[in-house]
Amino acid sequence: MGRLSRALFAVCVAALLCAHARPSRVPAAMTVAVAAEGQSQLPTLKASNVIEEVRRRKASRPALSASGLARYANELVARRGFDYDFDACELPTPDGLKGRGPRPDGTRTRITLEHRMTRTDGRDVTFKLVGDDRGGMCAECFQTVPALRVTKGEMMVVADGVTYALKRPAPFKLAEADLVADDLKTVLRTWQLPYQTIPAGVSPDGRSLYLSFYEDAGLDELVLEITEEGRPRFRAAGAKGGEWVTGPPKESLDDYLSVMRFRAGGRTHLVRFSDPCT
Repeated sequence: MGRLSRALFAVCVAALLCAHARPSRVPAAMTVAVAAEGQSQLPTLKASNVIEEVRRRKASRPALSASGLARYANELVARRGFDYDFDACELPTPDGLKGRGPRPDGTRTRITLEHRMTRTDGRDVTFKLVGDDRGGMCAECFQTVPALRVTKGEMMVVADGVTYALKRPAPFKLAEADLVADDLKTVLRTWQLPYQTIPAGVSPDGRSLYLSFYEDAGLDELVLEITEEGRPRFRAAGAKGGEWVTGPPKESLDDYLSVMRFRAGGRTHLVRFSDPCT
């Protein structure tokens, strides 16, 4: 073998050895992908705080009309969801926290839970639920979940900017209000309420229920409309309030069962609900 041939042979051998010694780029990329999968985070359900954001908007733009403020609020709801306070006492809670309520200074203990739910297409998904100690005034265990739609059997929630269509878990309970017939017993329609409150009105067609916000929200010019499909949206308040119907039938052991009469669009609407615990 000539000198040139021996030199070429040595180069080829060295190249072959180096190729075996270096890790392949394809497996390295696959390893990174697997590691990224293993580090994926659970989707997080936590308060959207839309009401607080709307209140800040109102304070910063005092000349903004009620309809303009409602439009801004609905833009937030479309992105973040509206906060529903589910009474979820059946969910596990760390010892010593369940129902403890706020501290003397008004603050609460933050807790994080993991809970598996089922999508409407049958697939399971595990969420991280972030909230406070869930203590209510009447032994409720509130878990706040931002939602775009809630019915008796389903809910559409927002977690980390992603929308999930879920079957509503049995432990996630809500207060309800019923549109009833003149006999005060026949239920014509039922609305799921995001928070415990007294109804403020009914749409002229009887399909939507209007709810006032709590006084400390400072949003008297707005109401929350719950549509027939279970979607929450803000709207300018207009006329609020109705008449209490005395002596409604007691169909259960609910001592707080009440009925209010609302007049809208030349029609009378009767709404049955449970007074919020105070």
